[in-house]
Amino acid sequence: VGDGIGGAGGRGRLDNEKHVGLEVLWTHYRERGEEDLHHITASAHGDLYRDERWRGGYQLGLGTLSGRLTRLGPRLALEGEGYPLKPFFVDAHAGASFIDNGPLGELRAGGGICWRVFQVRLGYRALIGPFKTLDGPEAGLTVRF
Repeated sequence: VGDGIGGAGGRGRLDNEKHVGLEVLWTHYRERGEEDLHHITASAHGDLYRDERWRGGYQLGLGTLSGRLTRLGPRLALEGEGYPLKPFFVDAHAGASFIDNGPLGELRAGGGICWRVFQVRLGYRALIGPFKTLDGPEAGLTVRF
């Protein structure tokens, strides 16, 4: 993230045959000399559009920001994923949690490559809210089964 701030986290997602499911996301931000910050979301999700190469969806749920104080509120997000040229993919996500002190926004965009059940992804992420924006590059490994 920069300025002595780093982060790590995980995401679990469960889909069914009807393309609806649940997702939980947790990110731990650590800053030298400051209290750690946790961003956690839990949402139900579904598809707005789907074909063999592109998918667009929504998420409805709860978002929380926890540090010195814990703030919790409803959450809404839109997401998209595409495979313009297999095995490469691109994705984007825009979400907002409506917590005390104003909305907490999350933006992600990236791309990568798929190999069997694995995806390697590089992208950029920003957490925007009633504090200094936390943004920077991110890398991830996904296992689908």
